Amino acid sequence: MAVDGPDQRDVRQGAGRIEDDDEEPMSTLTELQQLLHAKYNIEIDTIGPDAAMQDSGMDSLAIAEFMFAVEDHFHITLPDDDPSINTLAQLAALIDRVKAAPPAAAKTPAPSPVTEDK
Repeated sequence: MAVDGPDQRDVRQGAGRIEDDDEEPMSTLTELQQLLHAKYNIEIDTIGPDAAMQDSGMDSLAIAEFMFAVEDHFHITLPDDDPSINTLAQLAALIDRVKAAPPAAAKTPAPSPVTEDK
């Protein structure tokens, strides 16, 4: 028997996480910390927002794999040309910018020339 009340929980589609109906959505930084913990078993307390990801014991391959996991989790594509992403705070800011950006305009092919029948 389901009981409605303040403790009722709802699984949000897409991210697969549980949130209380009355709570604010998780911040991008918090989601990144939880993703790191789930994927690499890195304790959330051991990696602060401004600490370099390499300082948590992740090598370059693990960081590359984490970036793919981030893209999958947030359903975005991160730009490849930003080498300045070293910390979770920088990554969270980039994710927020990508999510807030308007969708790229679809490139439409140029119309083909019209030929007249003579």
